[in-house]
Amino acid sequence: MKRMLLGLMGYTLSCSLFCCGKPKDGPIHVRSDGYYYVMWHMPQGLRVVLDHYTTFDFDYNRFAISLAGGLYLKADSIESAGRLVKIALPGMELSTRNAAMAIEYYAWDIPAQAGKPNYAVLDLEDGFVKIKGKNTDTVVSKGVCYITKAGKVMPGRRPFFMISADRLLYYDEITLGKLRESIEGLYGVRVAFDEQFTNSVLYNVDIDIRKNLAAQLPALTASGSFDFTLDTYNKVLNIRPR
Repeated sequence: MKRMLLGLMGYTLSCSLFCCGKPKDGPIHVRSDGYYYVMWHMPQGLRVVLDHYTTFDFDYNRFAISLAGGLYLKADSIESAGRLVKIALPGMELSTRNAAMAIEYYAWDIPAQAGKPNYAVLDLEDGFVKIKGKNTDTVVSKGVCYITKAGKVMPGRRPFFMISADRLLYYDEITLGKLRESIEGLYGVRVAFDEQFTNSVLYNVDIDIRKNLAAQLPALTASGSFDFTLDTYNKVLNIRPR
């Protein structure tokens, strides 16, 4: 009996030490002493995590990138693999009330300029994060990111996204079918609606997914079938159980 008990304890200990789940996707960040460590995961593009600060210094010798009012990223160097980046905030504690902004790019490409490396610039102006690159202008605020090219709404299949703080991704032009796939993938629920609307396109819809879905998620989960109502005046997508 004693041997069985010891064996069982050993087995439990080994399981706790060596068995672990799949690592959670997304940037890994550690806050301490005015430093912000960000792990970049870029299998298909570029991911940046920043706090809303007006100024901070940046130096990372690996990519020879400097920050002076903007964060310069050499896309040809950064796209390859995950890197550990340190952003120093001298004399400033990181604010817990400012949620980190996760900005994801998929298939976003800045063409190389004559005599210059590929790059993107992230400026912090008046509490907003502005991402600038060749033919690219982006403003980020309140957990939602809008990306357009030269201020225009371009045809579908172009890399223009709206990303909520909950990492739900939208195109500027997105079909209800794609929206359903995004919601199902993020929340693990089944979304169903009349298939004749599957390819209906939503243009420039402002959706705060944190408030919209968080309040409705219990009902959505219980129902498993939903109706979509688009309020174009208030730019809100209402999702209600059938």
